Order: sequence, then structure tokens, then C-alpha cells
Amino acid sequence: MLVSNLPYTVTSLMLAEAFAARCGPVIKADILINARGSVGKAVVLCETAMQAMQAVQLMHGASIGGRKLVVRLAHGAGPQ
Repeated sequence: MLVSNLPYTVTSLMLAEAFAARCGPVIKADILINARGSVGKAVVLCETAMQAMQAVQLMHGASIGGRKLVVRLAHGAGPQ
């Protein structure tokens, strides 16, 4: 999944824990960065495509650090 509108202070661990608490196990959460740090976007991988679809429904619009997340499925094969 692609996650955007993240606060720049959110870490990969914080994001993985937030998704896991509401959606089940997370394989990986990677915050996208540039030379200055976080760009406010991340990639989150769930164990199954079904779990990813459920996570989009549960987490799109959810608030982290006072910001509403934008969560979308990434295009491609395999778990999201």
C-alpha cells in the first residue's frame, strides 16, 4: 500500500504498529526519505492482498499525529 500525508516525525516502527493494531500483521513499513528526511509518504506491506484491501478501508482517513492518512493499494502482484 502507498500511504501519504504522514507527519514528517512518524517513523517506520510507529507506522507499522499503527497498521498492525487495526489491520493485523505488517511485513514491512518503509518511510520514503530524501536528503532532508521524510517526504511524508510510505510503503506498507501486509501479509495478504485481502488484508491490504481491509487496511485501506480501515486506515484511509485515519489520523496519525493530527493528519488524516491517504491510503491506496499499490499496483502490482503480491501482498500489499
